[in-house]
Amino acid sequence: MTASLVTNQKTNKKMQDITPINRRSRGQIKPVDRQQPIHLHSDRDYRTTYIERSRIINIQTPQSVYPTVVTEQVSITVETPVEVEQVAPVELQQSVVMPTPSEIQAAMMRELSAEQKVHAMSAALEKVRRELDREQRKKSFLKRLSLSLTAIVLLLSTGYVGINTWLTNNQVKAQSVTESAALASVASGADTSNTDTKSVEGTDKTPLPKNAIANYQPPSPDLPKTLYISKLKVTARVLQMGLNKDNTIQAPINIFDAGWYKGSVKPGQIGAVLIDGHSSADHQALFGKLDKLVVGDQIQLAKGDGTRLTYKVVHTEIVDKDKINMHALLLPYGKVVRALNIITCAGDWIPSQNTLSKRVLVYTEQI
Repeated sequence: MTASLVTNQKTNKKMQDITPINRRSRGQIKPVDRQQPIHLHSDRDYRTTYIERSRIINIQTPQSVYPTVVTEQVSITVETPVEVEQVAPVELQQSVVMPTPSEIQAAMMRELSAEQKVHAMSAALEKVRRELDREQRKKSFLKRLSLSLTAIVLLLSTGYVGINTWLTNNQVKAQSVTESAALASVASGADTSNTDTKSVEGTDKTPLPKNAIANYQPPSPDLPKTLYISKLKVTARVLQMGLNKDNTIQAPINIFDAGWYKGSVKPGQIGAVLIDGHSSADHQALFGKLDKLVVGDQIQLAKGDGTRLTYKVVHTEIVDKDKINMHALLLPYGKVVRALNIITCAGDWIPSQNTLSKRVLVYTEQI
C-alpha cells in the first residue's frame, strides 16, 4: 500500500512538516522530505496520525481517507497495530529564519482589526502621556525644591532677625545689670555727683531767659540738650543729674529745667533715657501737666550735636511715691528696645517730707 499527501479542500494548500509514526519506531519522530510520498507495505489495515500546526489534514489509505485535526502541542496516536515497513525515508534539513521585531510588529498590525488598532494607538498615546506626566512631576518637584530652598533662606533670614532681637534683649538685660549696679551704689550711699542738691531742688521758680536754651550746651555732643513736648507746650534744657547723699536721684534747682540721670543710657542707645523734673500744685512747673499725656503722644529729645530723636508714649501710670520701682523705670517698657522715661511728682503735698504723695511715670518708645 502507498500513502500520499493530498490537498486540503478548505485551505487549498499542501500540507507541510508531516512526520509519519509506525509501531516499530515506538514514538520516535523522523522527518521526511515534504515533496516525496511515503510508501508503506502491509497487508493489514492501519491508521496513523500526523502532526502539523493548526491545520486539518487528510490521510489517504487504500481503504479510506481519515481527516484529523492537529494543534501546537505534539500528540501521537496509533489506533490499529500494524506492521509497517518504511522504505528509505529521505531526511529533511530545515532552516529556520527568525523575523525581526519590526517585521513582527508590522505583521501584527496587519492582522489587527480596526478596533484593535485603535486600542493599540490609545495604549501608545497613554504611554506617551505617562512619560509626559513623569517629566511634569519631575519639573514640579524641582519647582517645589526651589520654593523650599527659598523658604529656608527666608527662614534663616527671619531666624537672623530673631537672633538679632535676642541679642538686643540681652544687651538690654546687660544694661539693666549696669543700672542695678548704679542702684546698688545708691543703696550703699555713694554720691555719683559729689554734690548734694536736695535742699535746694525746685526752690528756684524764676522763669528762664529766652536765650537760656540756645546758650546751653551739654558737656558732650552725644548727651541730651533739649526736651520738646508739643502737646504740653514744653521746651526745656536738659541738665545732668547724679545722686544725693540719701541715695535719691537729683532734680533740677529751677522748676523749669529738666534733668537727665547720668546713670541711665545716652539718647539713641539701647535701654532707657531717664528724665526727671518738677511739678507743683498750681501746675506752673515744667511737668505740672505731665499726667495729661496718653498713649500715642510724641516727645522729642535733642542731643548736643543737634540730632533730634522722636519718642512715642506707650504707657503711663501714677503710683505712690514709696512704691516706685526704680529698676523698672531704668529699663524700656515691655518689649521696647530704646526708650525715654519721665518721672515727676503729683498728688497731695506732704509738708513734713517737703514733697508730693504720688509720682507720674511716662514710658515711651523711640520711633
